[in-house]
Amino acid sequence: MGLHIRLFGSMCVSLAAGEPPVPLGRTARSLLAFLLVHRHRLHARESLSGVFWGDASEERARSCLSTALWRLRQVLEPPGVARGSCLVTTPTGDVGFRRSPDHWLDVATFEEQVTRVTSRPFHAAEPDHARGLEEALALYVGDLLEGLYDDWALQERERLRSMHVESLVWLLRYHGYFGAYERAIGFGQEALRCEPTREEVHRELMRLHLEAGHRTLAARQYEACRRALDRYLGAEPADATRALYESAVRPAWSPVAGGPPATAGAGELVDHLSAAVRRFEEARGELQRVLELVSSAAANASPVPKRVN
Repeated sequence: MGLHIRLFGSMCVSLAAGEPPVPLGRTARSLLAFLLVHRHRLHARESLSGVFWGDASEERARSCLSTALWRLRQVLEPPGVARGSCLVTTPTGDVGFRRSPDHWLDVATFEEQVTRVTSRPFHAAEPDHARGLEEALALYVGDLLEGLYDDWALQERERLRSMHVESLVWLLRYHGYFGAYERAIGFGQEALRCEPTREEVHRELMRLHLEAGHRTLAARQYEACRRALDRYLGAEPADATRALYESAVRPAWSPVAGGPPATAGAGELVDHLSAAVRRFEEARGELQRVLELVSSAAANASPVPKRVN
């Protein structure tokens, strides 16, 4: 038997892939989740009792732990399954989760793949590394153990969320380095949805837009950066970000003054044409509203009396 367990999003435990989830009470689920997240070591009973029943007496806490472990064994190691195939108990009473190739855990797969790939420089990586990292990110369907707000869970949730964002940034830089601008920008935008104040990511996206010939999109990225920093931190963009905007992003021409330079790239020309079309539509709509107001005013105006001689 190989357990199939998901901890990202809502916790789901099955005795095998494709099997329905097994029923677990709240305390048993929390205890199992703790053992799974900290699967690389054994835990003293006193330590577990303090984490989950710190407000109870020592005797009461140990009794509650024993009951929770018994209930877990009833579900995870039913008749026919060897005792200790999932939960380990040492002669001294320490408790842990038995790691085995038969068991599948989304968090374990995620951590192993992310660590393996992001430990190498993105410019020296192979396509297989990027694909493996993207597969690991697909496991991150939500934050760790959504709905559980114990202190240890909050700490681990933030750690894995940070790994998720750093993986997105690694893929942004990898694809950008090899000229896959659209994919790189997609990963960068996803990273900013998670952490909108990551200013270095905003700068990376500005540079990618410029390299792709889209100066208008680079300018919009600068504005998005400025708004995010102001909203969440009450701060202005750093000197490096402003310098990039002033030197490379700020348009060097005005549509009123004569249009784009002859050296403008195809992407930049498309951006300028799109902006011009939008301005034309806005002006036409405004003109239509003014004409409607004039027509309405004329229809409602009182007739001018004739002069009597």
